[in-house]
Amino acid sequence: MSDLNVKLALPEIVARFREQMQNSTYQFKDDRVSSVLDCLYVAYTDNQGRDPKEIDQCFIDLEYYLEKLSLEENNAIFKMVCRLCSLHEEKAFKDGLRIGAYLMLELQGE
Repeated sequence: MSDLNVKLALPEIVARFREQMQNSTYQFKDDRVSSVLDCLYVAYTDNQGRDPKEIDQCFIDLEYYLEKLSLEENNAIFKMVCRLCSLHEEKAFKDGLRIGAYLMLELQGE
């Protein structure tokens, strides 16, 4: 399948998938979930274990700099950094799934 054909086919695939989801009886029961991608991401994060040592060390290093600030400033920056990390993790996970979907189409040779 040429790039042009994939781009033309994807809106149709999305429309069919959306229709199927709207007509299904599946109910998202978690307020963090509003789409299938969200559902997969939540399942992924819920099944993760401890952070790797590299991530733990980064938080230790961050705390070294934050301890010089007031507790209020420390907490605000720490929350911001954690939120930034979470958003990047979610984006990477969802982008990976999307790229995988394109790869499947490409591997089908259409």
